[in-house]
Amino acid sequence: QVVAFPTGLGKTFIAAVVMYNFYRWYPQGKVVFMAPTKPLVAQQIQACYKVMGIPQQDMVEMTGSVAVTKRGDSWNSKRVFFLTPQVMSNDLSRGLFPARDVKLLVVDEAYGEYVDPGLQQAGFELAAAHENVLVSRTFSKAYGLAALRVGYSISHPQLAALLNRVRQPFNVNSMALAGAQAALQDQKHLDSVVTANREGLAQLQGGFAALGLKWIP
Repeated sequence: QVVAFPTGLGKTFIAAVVMYNFYRWYPQGKVVFMAPTKPLVAQQIQACYKVMGIPQQDMVEMTGSVAVTKRGDSWNSKRVFFLTPQVMSNDLSRGLFPARDVKLLVVDEAYGEYVDPGLQQAGFELAAAHENVLVSRTFSKAYGLAALRVGYSISHPQLAALLNRVRQPFNVNSMALAGAQAALQDQKHLDSVVTANREGLAQLQGGFAALGLKWIP
């Protein structure tokens, strides 16, 4: 089920409220937030700690720079986790990720339109298959509608109902909703934006190579 909500910290706070409720409801369970960039992860940590008051000793940020043994200990001892997809993938392959203990998985796909076409629906498919998965996206990046401050989530109807209870009433104005609907119907424009992004990335990589510089793909 789809839920529209504001961006510009709006979806961050909404996700924090949902994470806090699952933290309270399942004292022995684990809550996982996953985002593609470290700044998005850090933003969510601040909202969960400073706004919702989730105890800092129960939270942990998992990055690739953290030793595998330490990540394994954290999976066993902590309750709320913040990580990137790379860490999730690595720890799943190592058998460290305690999937059965996870009561809520929040996936921030702010840059979902830029990933390989074969993976663009992976988050939505995950949300369709599991009632405890929440996937959020925004119109501020690939669609270029940052000024409208509008995003949306995909989740099981039961989880969507919780979102509708915690979000502000009339939280997205009619102009933003109209713009978002039009953007979703304009696949040609989205394709051109993604193509320009990939061409720019290739140009940068070519320039780095010519200068003898190393870069992270």
